[in-house]
Amino acid sequence: MTEGKIKVIYCMGSGRSGSTLLNIILSNHSKIFGAGEINSIQRINQEKFNCSCGNRFVECDFWGGVMDKWKKAEQKETPAETISKIHGIDNFKSPIAWIKYLLNYPFQSRFFKNYLESTYNFYKAMIEESGRPVIMDISKNPLRALVLNAHPKIDLRLIHLVRDGRGVAWSINKYDKTDIRQKPVWRAALFWTVINLQANFVRKRVKDSGLVLYEDLVKFPEKTINSIAQIADVDPTSIIHSLKGNLAQEESHIMAGNKLRRQRNITLKLDTKWKENLSQEQINSFMKIAGSTMASYGYTKGNP
Repeated sequence: MTEGKIKVIYCMGSGRSGSTLLNIILSNHSKIFGAGEINSIQRINQEKFNCSCGNRFVECDFWGGVMDKWKKAEQKETPAETISKIHGIDNFKSPIAWIKYLLNYPFQSRFFKNYLESTYNFYKAMIEESGRPVIMDISKNPLRALVLNAHPKIDLRLIHLVRDGRGVAWSINKYDKTDIRQKPVWRAALFWTVINLQANFVRKRVKDSGLVLYEDLVKFPEKTINSIAQIADVDPTSIIHSLKGNLAQEESHIMAGNKLRRQRNITLKLDTKWKENLSQEQINSFMKIAGSTMASYGYTKGNP
């Protein structure tokens, strides 16, 4: 990695696919800071959100230190203004945003260029505060990955994480059957399909990238971590060692993710609860929309 470049291991794909677990696993490397979903940056200035260390972000010494360092780099704006700007672009998932990007509209925009520089400065502040030179970002948005790849000082290492879509649908819809807020499975199928097709598009345009299945990560962790380490160009020895027995997590400062980010001991176990909890009608509905994309990753009707 050339001087001044920041290595970012970026995880993209659908939510509920195991990105928090991957973040925790890779954080066992002494050079990797697992930051979590950095596109949730607006949480830093909101008292209702907690860091994975248990403290509110506004009271967390780590994120307070990151913010102090970031402020020095972002002299032209207040942190609130910069956070609002970054969050606004990171939420771009619409067809219009993709069209603008592909037509090179963003690179004609000072607003967009400032976004890239502010994001780079935020990564740099995390590196300085954590003492770890590699950032793990599990923001998942494929468009964010495509954008980051355009920054000349970001050494992007891209992981496209995929989980059986039926498991994603069940995770999204863990509801009481009497809950009127339940979402139809076809919506989960459409979301899963679109986000992974976008991720396919981006993965093919990033030099250092690879496809990782959640099921392989859990069932064959050593083999999977070795393949990820090749993409990220890091030594996997300490990561693999941490997987022996229960996965221990020291005090972390994960910005956002699922409830695993607050657990200190984690057992790698394949979650296939969708098999018992999704009806055959729901499964058929999901496969009708996502079947061909599922098959492209090796998932079939009988393959968990």
